[in-house]
Amino acid sequence: MSLERIGTSRQVLSDVATKEERVRRFLERCGIDALVLGRQDNFAWITTGGDNRVVSTTQMGVGYVVIGKNHRWLVSYVMDGRRLVEEQVPGEEYELGYGEEWIYHFQGGITGYVLADPARCLDPEARAVERQAYDYFITITGAKYEECLLVMEDEPEAISIGDGWPTRDLETAHGKTEVADVLIR
Repeated sequence: MSLERIGTSRQVLSDVATKEERVRRFLERCGIDALVLGRQDNFAWITTGGDNRVVSTTQMGVGYVVIGKNHRWLVSYVMDGRRLVEEQVPGEEYELGYGEEWIYHFQGGITGYVLADPARCLDPEARAVERQAYDYFITITGAKYEECLLVMEDEPEAISIGDGWPTRDLETAHGKTEVADVLIR
């Protein structure tokens, strides 16, 4: 949503400051250090219209506003942080909550009703099972490569490749598999 539909930049910043003060009074009253707001509706409320959504089929967004007693952060995946600050909370001066980029990249994993859930991927006893979907991605600042694979009896099947999208064969230690290639128009 554009700021023009909500109010002037000054009005938005004033509204955000009022809400943050309410949150800080709540923190003091409850004796807690910080509040994390990541659900899409809560993010929109605290930022006066900001949108932390990438996928609309989940309540959680990709950015979380953390309000502390004396500080505030916008915590996100590296690939989304700068965009959220520039497009969704311009002028609100959040400190981005990520450090060295490579440490915070999650490369995907088991997916289904919950998008690439890291908690399900960090179990050392977990094994790939037939017909389980896996979301795999590589990110660096400003770019993302992603595939959704379905584990089949003989080989993984890339289910995210659409009709007309170029592909190439990739040789691995386990044989050849088809992956998406770069689309050049």
